[in-house]
Amino acid sequence: AGVLADREAAVKLGRREYAGKRVLFILPVTVPGGGANIVLSESRAMRRMGVDVRVFNLQGHALKFGAGYRTLDIPTVFGSQMDVLRLAPDYDALIATVNFTVEWLKPLESAPNPPTLGYYIQDFEPMMYPDDPFGKRRAMESYSLLKRGVLFCKTQWNQKTVEAECAISPIVVGPSFELDLFRPRNRGSGPDARTLTIAALIRPETPYRAPHLTMALLKQAKARYGAQIRIILFGAPVDHPEFARYPSHFECEVAGIVSPEQTAHILSESDIFVDFSAHQAMGLTAMEAMGCGCATIVPEHGGASSFARHGHNSLIIDTRSEAACWEALKALITDASLRETLRLNAQHDVCAFHPEGAALNILGALFPKA
Repeated sequence: AGVLADREAAVKLGRREYAGKRVLFILPVTVPGGGANIVLSESRAMRRMGVDVRVFNLQGHALKFGAGYRTLDIPTVFGSQMDVLRLAPDYDALIATVNFTVEWLKPLESAPNPPTLGYYIQDFEPMMYPDDPFGKRRAMESYSLLKRGVLFCKTQWNQKTVEAECAISPIVVGPSFELDLFRPRNRGSGPDARTLTIAALIRPETPYRAPHLTMALLKQAKARYGAQIRIILFGAPVDHPEFARYPSHFECEVAGIVSPEQTAHILSESDIFVDFSAHQAMGLTAMEAMGCGCATIVPEHGGASSFARHGHNSLIIDTRSEAACWEALKALITDASLRETLRLNAQHDVCAFHPEGAALNILGALFPKA
């Protein structure tokens, strides 16, 4: 309730300054994920400001995208890469959301009266290609590909990393999450209210999220605490081939690939959420967990410090140290007072990071006042 006035003020300012603008996000994704969820959340906020926001996805992704976002209320255009050029004259701004889509916008720079071209940087993507020289080079080059592009990102960590590596400084629009969905509910309504529920995101496709380390620590926790804890994993199906390579053979529930609504359900019945990633440019799922009232562990390397405060609303740890990860997890399992402090402070503090604020900052970056 404390931020309702701020959110309403942002919507009113957005309507006054940007109503009638047309914006297209290039979002070639198949299944729900953090990057897409952020774009859709802030698009929803922009639409409340009177901005005609749409997303563009590849035709081949239509079935999976529709299955993952069954309740999507943002108009979606499906087509081929070349359709982006055809659609461009209908919009005031086109925004790339992943490194290879910047290339799709590049030809528009030489068009007469081109729209504003933007790049929503949601990570330092060269880090995502440790064993792929081509992918790493392509990601690195994406930051300088648009000569007149508007580059923006979520956190100062992301800004400073791009600046240090590429001598380009994106605009920081601020962290955000969908706090109307990720809020406290069903607290203590799990199978056994005396059992602590621990949730973790396991995504084999992104090694920096440390799926092997996460599974090893959760296995260790289950071996030590047994029936005192319940473990829920989400982000990958149980039959994913990589699961066979992780420490397993311990009791857990695997929810698979989940929609934002399903994620909110899982986090709402969880007591602890752990993110042992090597880094997080922001850490959307951690924010969502905090909004749902979880005691949360986040990595110190990255942008989580933009919303997390160690010992106050979360535990910020050096995830390069397995010992540090284990001590943090053990503390949350055994110290009820610590859990309650972090949980209550988290669900209060993260409300400041509403999607309307970030959406307004994005519009200000795309359409600056003369």
